[in-house]
Amino acid sequence: MKLIINANLGRLANRKVATFLLQVIEATRLFDTESKPEYINIYSDKVNQFYNHLKNDSTVTLTEQIVDAVDKMKIDVNCIINICRGLKFSLDPEISKIAKRVLKIVDKYGNYTRLGYFASVNKLIQITEEIESLGTESLTKISINSFVEKAKSDYESFMKIYNERTEFAEAIKGKIAQSRQEAVDSYKKLVSYINGIAGINPEPYDDFITEMNGLIIRANQMVSKSKDKTEEDGSNPEFSDCELQEGGNA
Repeated sequence: MKLIINANLGRLANRKVATFLLQVIEATRLFDTESKPEYINIYSDKVNQFYNHLKNDSTVTLTEQIVDAVDKMKIDVNCIINICRGLKFSLDPEISKIAKRVLKIVDKYGNYTRLGYFASVNKLIQITEEIESLGTESLTKISINSFVEKAKSDYESFMKIYNERTEFAEAIKGKIAQSRQEAVDSYKKLVSYINGIAGINPEPYDDFITEMNGLIIRANQMVSKSKDKTEEDGSNPEFSDCELQEGGNA
């Protein structure tokens, strides 16, 4: 007897779960009028509520802006480094001395390029502030004062967006988690009904079950790839603040 197989949605990010659940709605076109479950409209409503909450989740856009602000800070500091690497060989002993002091400050903080964005930006602002402590006259003398000011400005932009993202994520993540749970619960009821009724009268549900199992196999493969990557590099699956995991399997 052909049945709908188990879908392991628990490890998938919200947007992938929503895509899967919307594909299930599309698959219901295979039902004829008589065999279509009466609560398919309820299921559709729950899935669309979940999807609409995700559309209003701006954390992805804010994260992109955060990364952009960090990249700008890296460019600012890299410009300072490159200028000072050239000027440390200056024939003017004062210019050479200032450039070497700046490079010594940078070296003290180590490599910041492989850190996460928050750890990276903290190091960058510490470097910037310590360089600034050399004084405006010294910074102007080696023409890096504008880059120091730019780095500070980009840091302020980073903190503004970061705080906005944190506040927004806290406000919406509960709504997303609840609507996801309701949509997945509705999916489970649909699967339970189809598997039950197909055991008595399989023919009207055969095409639907075949298409569903194809969708589920692809979803489970995404979970498997995510698990393999986690085991390989020791990382955790990447979710935004608003992309929560569901505890059990669907």
